Amino acid sequence: MREFIARHARDHARTLDPRGPPRDFIDAFLAQREKEKSNPHSEFSQENLELTTLNLFFAGTETVSSTLRFGIAFLMRHPHIQGETPK
Repeated sequence: MREFIARHARDHARTLDPRGPPRDFIDAFLAQREKEKSNPHSEFSQENLELTTLNLFFAGTETVSSTLRFGIAFLMRHPHIQGETPK
């Protein structure tokens, strides 16, 4: 998974337009990293980019799966509502 993110980050770095708005989180991170490239204590490293993106991905995955689990459990407990959901 981390290699997948690293590949995307490299692709973004190649196609980044510093004058345009960021397309996503990776673009924003890369733009800030460029601004701070002279700061040896910058937190905008490749490793932080990969790990932060990974954290965001898994945070979203957990949220969606928890919401779906709750929805299914709710419909199982209240079957009379199941017919109303498509409406």
